[in-house]
Amino acid sequence: GAELFTLFKLVILDGQVRAKPKYNEWLNRLRDPNLEYPIDDVWLSKLNILTQADLQDKTKDWMFTPIIVSGNAERRKIIEHKINLFGKRHDEPILRWICNVKQTNNRGKNTYGELDFDPVGIYDELIQYFVRGAECILNECNNGISKGTRGIYIGVAWEHNVQNINDLPRGKITTVKQPDYIIIKFKEIIIAIKAKEVAFKDVISKKQKRGYLKHSCELILSRTYHKIQASTKNSIILSINSCVKISKKIKRLDLISLYVGLSRVHDNEEHRVLPFSEKDK
Repeated sequence: GAELFTLFKLVILDGQVRAKPKYNEWLNRLRDPNLEYPIDDVWLSKLNILTQADLQDKTKDWMFTPIIVSGNAERRKIIEHKINLFGKRHDEPILRWICNVKQTNNRGKNTYGELDFDPVGIYDELIQYFVRGAECILNECNNGISKGTRGIYIGVAWEHNVQNINDLPRGKITTVKQPDYIIIKFKEIIIAIKAKEVAFKDVISKKQKRGYLKHSCELILSRTYHKIQASTKNSIILSINSCVKISKKIKRLDLISLYVGLSRVHDNEEHRVLPFSEKDK
């Protein structure tokens, strides 16, 4: 009743509380339903385009700031490129593996094993990378650590045929068998995450879904606009280019996603966008 209602106070948030006033005013054009064309030349002039000087800036490591994209096809390509740069910078081995896929053996039992072909361009979601020291994020709760928590990759482990990472060439990509565990450090806590079954669409056999083993964590060198909702960043890079002609798997960026991306930070100095052309407006 009325007595219970008095215990609560209604608070209406005006815009993004993380954003500074002038930055929030600039962002508001993207969500104003009365504006037919919220993005004009004046608005675009306040977008900070990533430059070579930014990449050489030692105060903010723009080189490895997460790049936010509209789809997973673009995200995977960026991770592949950036993890190579990360391994070379830190003189660390770069591990690449293809996730084990559910298969039926001669006895009719389900097992997990490697594909007999390279899935590049067909099942890109099966290809994973690892470098010690790279930042990652949990995709689900694990050992009491909540989903969305950031950690650092520190190692991998196999239950059989143990391979020593230190024996692998540094600064180069080496294809290995899928590890059984990825070891991650979260502040003072270290956990080993075991690969679990998830599903993907099998376009070859025409089956709706097929199981494969994947660890519930991923590199955050690149993320999708969908995955960064509700998070706050100190720096962010957005991809706003139209890539539809390059690949049908790359989705066109919409106004809502652009707003989500730009509103993750506090002001103009904390965002950058990849260079774009007039046709991308």
